[in-house]
Amino acid sequence: MTGPSTYTATLGSNAHIPCTFTSDEDLMGSSQFAIIWYYNELPVPVFILRTDVSVGYNTSKYSMDKDQALNGIANLRISNISVADHGIYKCSVSYTQLGQQTITVTIQAVPKITVVNDDVMINKTSFLCCEISGFYPEDIYITWLRDGELLGNVLEGKLQNNPDGTYSINSSIILRFTEEDRERNFSCRVQHVSSPTPLNKDLQLYIYEGNDAVYFA
Repeated sequence: MTGPSTYTATLGSNAHIPCTFTSDEDLMGSSQFAIIWYYNELPVPVFILRTDVSVGYNTSKYSMDKDQALNGIANLRISNISVADHGIYKCSVSYTQLGQQTITVTIQAVPKITVVNDDVMINKTSFLCCEISGFYPEDIYITWLRDGELLGNVLEGKLQNNPDGTYSINSSIILRFTEEDRERNFSCRVQHVSSPTPLNKDLQLYIYEGNDAVYFA
């Protein structure tokens, strides 16, 4: 049997957990042939799917192509994979002998960046704020930039758990904005394992002068 020891899936996708095997026997005519998928090993593995030459089992969440399985491809399909689906899976193939492959499945979800506050006043202390939401796992690195240069005075809120198992957090900076800032670009940058490159969100400032707001792209 062959297969990776780990597999990473994107939240909400239809994941295909790989498991392949070879056999010198005619599996189509073997009454001993069966493929069983288990989820987690402790305290007791949970049986989630089984197929053999006479019966193929598909559920709304788990499925396997029986024709491919007879040709040595026993991939497990998980529909709309969720955070709760992470863990250890075991592919067990039985005919005249038993073969097993264990795969650890991890889940990733890409952060979404939303501007929460972009109202500032010239020559007064103001703050910019972004919400970073829907990410998994929880480790995340957030920075703020002005014309590509790192800014200080960064404040991070408390990490929040979302109902779907993902996380959200607010990040803000406190600055005294000057006339020069009218022509500068401010952005919130997020680094997370789910994205190979940093995610940037440019802010379009509303600069207040007295009671009037001036919009700057």
